[in-house]
Amino acid sequence: MESTTTPAADSKQSPGNGALIRPPNDSENVFQPANESFPPANTGIMDTSGEEATTEPQRDTQEKLQLANESSPVSSSISIGSRTSTLEYSQEPFDQYQVHVKELCHVLWPAESRVATPESRVGGVAKTLFFEAVRLKKLRRFLSPSPETDKEYIIERLAGGTYNRIVGITVKDTGTVEPKNLVLRVPRPQMAEFGYIEREVAILRYVRQNTTLPVADVISFDATANNPLESGYVVQSRLPGVSLHAIWDELTHEQRCTVAQEVGKIILALQDVDNSTPGVVEASPADDGAQNFSVRPFDIKSPYDVDWKTKIPDHIPDEETEPATQTPLNWFGTQFGRWLAHELLDNPAQILYWDYQYQFVQVTKQMDSIGILGDGQNCLCHFDLAARNVMVQVLPNGALTVSGMVDWDSAAFAPKFVSCAPPSWLWTDQKYYDAEESETSSTPSTPEQQELKEVFDDVVGFDWTWLAYRPEYRLARELFHFAQHGLPDSEAAKKAKRFLKEWAALYESMMNPKKDDASSKASSRTNEIQKDETADGVGQDGAFE
Repeated sequence: MESTTTPAADSKQSPGNGALIRPPNDSENVFQPANESFPPANTGIMDTSGEEATTEPQRDTQEKLQLANESSPVSSSISIGSRTSTLEYSQEPFDQYQVHVKELCHVLWPAESRVATPESRVGGVAKTLFFEAVRLKKLRRFLSPSPETDKEYIIERLAGGTYNRIVGITVKDTGTVEPKNLVLRVPRPQMAEFGYIEREVAILRYVRQNTTLPVADVISFDATANNPLESGYVVQSRLPGVSLHAIWDELTHEQRCTVAQEVGKIILALQDVDNSTPGVVEASPADDGAQNFSVRPFDIKSPYDVDWKTKIPDHIPDEETEPATQTPLNWFGTQFGRWLAHELLDNPAQILYWDYQYQFVQVTKQMDSIGILGDGQNCLCHFDLAARNVMVQVLPNGALTVSGMVDWDSAAFAPKFVSCAPPSWLWTDQKYYDAEESETSSTPSTPEQQELKEVFDDVVGFDWTWLAYRPEYRLARELFHFAQHGLPDSEAAKKAKRFLKEWAALYESMMNPKKDDASSKASSRTNEIQKDETADGVGQDGAFE
């Protein structure tokens, strides 16, 4: 038996993870990657008359808090356009797509009464006719559930993100009491060729294995198109509750203080997971069937770049070219050297971008000389610890608990100071974590916000706050961003110019013994530098005017 809930449209601002759960160990919920061969679906016979999504009705405060007590079908904001995501991402409408999802459900959780037909005995034209007959039978079964089916699949459309289409799946079995609440993540069409599903699976399993943080369990995945979806996918367990972003405005001050404490504990737990090299987590199968994890050092390519499409079983860390332990000075120097070589090959006439890489190397040497870059140890960073990626539950007595964290796509190992970017959305009016970090973004504007910051700071401790709020470490995080992402456009070049000006002023004041409070005086020039930047300008091609 299959049923479908009223779908909710995807949201571009959503992290695209649905509501995920970390369930107790249960052998029945553990599946191997689904690599079963399956013929391509013929969607030409599907009914396409239905709308893809409907607008979610407005809810009052009490209803939002009530939803926080349950397993939520959405993880963040809902798009108001019923077909927005279908058009924007050039994807199949949901009313058609859900049929393929149900096919996948039958592959992963077949009904006990069904016996597989020996397809190997069918060949040639007979095989083609056989598959067509099976497909028509499946379609009739999806549209008119058969009484022989002992499982019910409830399909929900969840708010998706930039990189993934998200679908909720509830599997109800007549032989069990509790249904399985799951989330299906499928790369958008433009992301499918990049082959990053294995890394998404690797980081989730790595976090579950090395921390006690509540994250999704990977139930099944397939990195190929050899399945009913004709695309790679990941099926994850589903967290209870709702995203913190959805109910933040309705929380009491006491509940927000609880959130501040819990976020601080999450950050410290991530810092306890360390590694000698910055990079992303990869996995490869071990001889005993388990998984071995390794950290692939950063290159100048994004994990979503086609050059990263290396199959995990074939990946062997290059120990000859990448030392087991790199000093921060060596790592930054290597990265900027790679970017310099890239700029020379890509645009040899653009001298400005070369010069930026040289200047970044000089800044690296200066930061290292005064101990800013640390001792070479790196910790696990989520890189998007925003309210929309924190799942919470409000208990009947009003107490609030953090039920999980989602959206680990960007997680990687980085120097400790990188992990200390303040989550200032806790105590400011800043709506999104990915707003650009600045000196003013961490300043509370009300007594209540000030208390939230103090609660958070008490949890993380002095060492963390030193790395978080000192201007030199804020600039070190910017330097890491340039090392990781380069200067892809003129806007990045504009930020690089501002960064170099601010660092030059700060470094000069730190090296001048006559200044009583060099750091604070230098950082106070930030607004002036930003005004100078506007006056000086950067051309469209990134060159000085």
